[in-house]
Amino acid sequence: YIPTREALDLLTGYKNEKGYIVWSEIITHLLELKYLLHGSDCYEPFTEFGRQLLSHIVSRVGWVKKKGESHQETLLRSTVTFAYGTFGDKKTVEHAQNIFAKMNKGKKIDSDIKSLVFSLVAENGGKKEFELFVNIYKTAPSEEEKDKALRALCSFKNEEFLSKTLTLAFSKDVRAQDAFKAVT
Repeated sequence: YIPTREALDLLTGYKNEKGYIVWSEIITHLLELKYLLHGSDCYEPFTEFGRQLLSHIVSRVGWVKKKGESHQETLLRSTVTFAYGTFGDKKTVEHAQNIFAKMNKGKKIDSDIKSLVFSLVAENGGKKEFELFVNIYKTAPSEEEKDKALRALCSFKNEEFLSKTLTLAFSKDVRAQDAFKAVT
Protein backbone atom coordinates (compact mmCIF):
# COMPACT_ATOMS: atom_id res chain seq x y z
CA TYR A 1 0.00 0.00 0.00
CA ILE A 2 1.01 3.60 -0.57
CA PRO A 3 -0.29 6.79 1.06
CA THR A 4 -3.49 8.15 -0.51
CA ARG A 5 -1.77 11.40 -1.55
CA GLU A 6 0.82 9.42 -3.55
CA ALA A 7 -1.88 7.27 -5.16
CA LEU A 8 -3.79 10.40 -6.23
CA ASP A 9 -0.60 11.92 -7.63
CA LEU A 10 -0.05 8.71 -9.59
CA LEU A 11 -3.56 8.96 -11.06
CA THR A 12 -2.74 12.26 -12.76
CA GLY A 13 -0.58 10.21 -15.12
CA TYR A 14 -3.78 8.63 -16.47
CA LYS A 15 -5.33 11.89 -17.73
CA ASN A 16 -4.88 10.81 -21.35
CA GLU A 17 -5.98 7.20 -20.82
CA LYS A 18 -8.65 6.03 -23.26
CA GLY A 19 -9.54 2.57 -21.99
CA TYR A 20 -12.87 1.80 -20.37
CA ILE A 21 -11.52 -0.86 -17.99
CA VAL A 22 -8.83 1.47 -16.66
CA TRP A 23 -11.27 4.34 -16.13
CA SER A 24 -13.84 2.04 -14.56
CA GLU A 25 -11.30 0.94 -11.94
CA ILE A 26 -10.07 4.48 -11.30
CA ILE A 27 -13.61 5.81 -10.91
CA THR A 28 -14.69 2.97 -8.61
CA HIS A 29 -11.92 3.84 -6.17
CA LEU A 30 -12.34 7.61 -6.53
CA LEU A 31 -16.04 7.30 -5.70
CA GLU A 32 -15.22 5.19 -2.65
CA LEU A 33 -12.88 7.94 -1.47
CA LYS A 34 -15.47 10.59 -2.26
CA TYR A 35 -18.03 8.92 0.00
CA LEU A 36 -15.46 8.44 2.77
CA LEU A 37 -14.39 12.10 2.60
CA HIS A 38 -17.92 13.50 2.52
CA GLY A 39 -18.32 16.09 5.28
CA SER A 40 -14.58 16.50 5.83
CA ASP A 41 -12.34 19.47 5.05
CA CYS A 42 -10.82 17.42 2.22
CA TYR A 43 -14.10 16.87 0.37
CA GLU A 44 -14.20 19.99 -1.84
CA PRO A 45 -10.52 19.81 -2.87
CA PHE A 46 -11.00 16.12 -3.61
CA THR A 47 -14.05 16.66 -5.82
CA GLU A 48 -12.12 19.38 -7.65
CA PHE A 49 -9.29 16.87 -8.18
CA GLY A 50 -11.84 14.40 -9.58
CA ARG A 51 -13.20 16.96 -12.03
CA GLN A 52 -9.71 17.93 -13.17
CA LEU A 53 -8.70 14.31 -13.65
CA LEU A 54 -11.85 13.50 -15.67
CA SER A 55 -12.16 16.70 -17.71
CA HIS A 56 -10.03 15.55 -20.65
CA ILE A 57 -11.70 12.16 -21.11
CA VAL A 58 -15.20 13.62 -20.67
CA SER A 59 -14.58 16.25 -23.34
CA ARG A 60 -13.24 13.53 -25.65
CA VAL A 61 -16.20 11.13 -25.34
CA GLY A 62 -19.00 13.74 -25.25
CA TRP A 63 -22.68 12.95 -24.71
CA VAL A 64 -23.61 11.61 -28.14
CA LYS A 65 -22.80 8.15 -29.46
CA LYS A 66 -20.65 8.24 -32.58
CA LYS A 67 -21.38 6.12 -35.62
CA GLY A 68 -19.44 2.86 -35.47
CA GLU A 69 -18.48 3.40 -31.86
CA SER A 70 -17.36 0.32 -29.92
CA HIS A 71 -19.27 -1.04 -26.95
CA GLN A 72 -16.29 -0.18 -24.74
CA GLU A 73 -16.49 3.46 -25.85
CA THR A 74 -20.22 3.56 -25.06
CA LEU A 75 -19.55 2.19 -21.57
CA LEU A 76 -16.69 4.66 -21.14
CA ARG A 77 -18.99 7.59 -21.96
CA SER A 78 -21.60 6.73 -19.36
CA THR A 79 -19.02 5.87 -16.69
CA VAL A 80 -16.85 8.98 -16.96
CA THR A 81 -19.76 11.36 -17.57
CA PHE A 82 -21.61 10.10 -14.49
CA ALA A 83 -18.45 10.43 -12.38
CA TYR A 84 -17.80 13.95 -13.71
CA GLY A 85 -21.31 14.99 -12.75
CA THR A 86 -21.21 13.34 -9.34
CA PHE A 87 -17.92 15.11 -8.66
CA GLY A 88 -19.92 18.32 -9.07
CA ASP A 89 -19.50 19.53 -12.63
CA LYS A 90 -22.43 21.92 -12.93
CA LYS A 91 -22.65 21.84 -16.74
CA THR A 92 -22.83 18.05 -16.75
CA VAL A 93 -25.60 18.06 -14.15
CA GLU A 94 -27.51 20.78 -16.04
CA HIS A 95 -27.20 18.83 -19.28
CA ALA A 96 -28.57 15.71 -17.57
CA GLN A 97 -31.44 17.77 -16.14
CA ASN A 98 -32.23 19.19 -19.59
CA ILE A 99 -32.30 15.70 -21.12
CA PHE A 100 -34.57 14.53 -18.29
CA ALA A 101 -36.93 17.48 -18.78
CA LYS A 102 -37.20 16.67 -22.50
CA MET A 103 -37.89 13.04 -21.63
CA ASN A 104 -40.76 14.15 -19.41
CA LYS A 105 -42.18 15.99 -22.42
CA GLY A 106 -42.14 12.81 -24.49
CA LYS A 107 -38.66 12.73 -26.04
CA LYS A 108 -36.78 9.41 -25.81
CA ILE A 109 -33.44 9.20 -24.02
CA ASP A 110 -30.73 7.03 -25.55
CA SER A 111 -30.67 3.92 -23.36
CA ASP A 112 -26.87 4.15 -23.15
CA ILE A 113 -27.07 7.36 -21.11
CA LYS A 114 -30.42 6.94 -19.36
CA SER A 115 -28.95 5.56 -16.11
CA LEU A 116 -26.43 8.37 -15.81
CA VAL A 117 -29.11 10.98 -16.55
CA PHE A 118 -31.47 9.45 -13.98
CA SER A 119 -28.74 9.22 -11.33
CA LEU A 120 -27.45 12.78 -11.78
CA VAL A 121 -30.95 14.23 -11.80
CA ALA A 122 -31.87 12.33 -8.64
CA GLU A 123 -28.59 13.12 -6.88
CA ASN A 124 -29.28 16.82 -7.46
CA GLY A 125 -33.07 16.68 -7.28
CA GLY A 126 -35.84 17.66 -4.92
CA LYS A 127 -39.41 16.69 -4.23
CA LYS A 128 -40.61 17.18 -7.82
CA GLU A 129 -37.92 14.87 -9.21
CA PHE A 130 -38.50 12.33 -6.46
CA GLU A 131 -42.19 12.13 -7.32
CA LEU A 132 -41.36 11.85 -11.03
CA PHE A 133 -39.06 8.89 -10.37
CA VAL A 134 -41.65 7.16 -8.19
CA ASN A 135 -44.11 7.57 -11.05
CA ILE A 136 -41.57 6.34 -13.61
CA TYR A 137 -40.99 3.29 -11.42
CA LYS A 138 -44.67 2.52 -10.98
CA THR A 139 -45.54 2.99 -14.67
CA ALA A 140 -42.39 1.62 -16.31
CA PRO A 141 -43.12 -0.67 -19.24
CA SER A 142 -40.13 -2.93 -18.55
CA GLU A 143 -38.10 -4.33 -15.67
CA GLU A 144 -35.02 -2.58 -17.05
CA GLU A 145 -36.78 0.78 -16.80
CA LYS A 146 -37.97 -0.03 -13.27
CA ASP A 147 -34.41 -0.93 -12.30
CA LYS A 148 -33.06 2.41 -13.55
CA ALA A 149 -35.81 4.31 -11.74
CA LEU A 150 -35.28 2.41 -8.47
CA ARG A 151 -31.54 3.00 -8.61
CA ALA A 152 -32.19 6.70 -9.24
CA LEU A 153 -34.49 6.83 -6.22
CA CYS A 154 -31.55 5.57 -4.17
CA SER A 155 -29.40 8.49 -5.37
CA PHE A 156 -31.31 11.28 -3.64
CA LYS A 157 -29.48 13.04 -0.82
CA ASN A 158 -32.59 13.93 1.18
CA GLU A 159 -33.07 11.51 4.10
CA GLU A 160 -36.88 11.69 3.86
CA PHE A 161 -36.76 10.63 0.20
CA LEU A 162 -34.34 7.81 1.00
CA SER A 163 -36.63 6.59 3.76
CA LYS A 164 -39.57 6.64 1.34
CA THR A 165 -37.44 4.73 -1.16
CA LEU A 166 -36.75 2.02 1.42
CA THR A 167 -40.46 1.82 2.20
CA LEU A 168 -41.21 1.48 -1.51
CA ALA A 169 -38.46 -1.12 -1.97
CA PHE A 170 -40.01 -3.40 0.65
CA SER A 171 -43.59 -2.86 -0.47
CA LYS A 172 -45.75 -4.99 -2.76
CA ASP A 173 -44.84 -2.63 -5.62
CA VAL A 174 -41.27 -3.94 -5.81
CA ARG A 175 -40.38 -7.55 -6.57
CA ALA A 176 -38.65 -9.23 -3.64
CA GLN A 177 -35.52 -9.93 -5.69
CA ASP A 178 -35.20 -6.19 -6.51
CA ALA A 179 -35.60 -4.83 -2.96
CA PHE A 180 -31.88 -5.31 -2.16
CA LYS A 181 -31.01 -2.62 -4.74
CA ALA A 182 -32.33 -0.01 -2.33
CA VAL A 183 -29.84 -0.97 0.36
CA THR A 184 -26.66 -1.65 -1.61
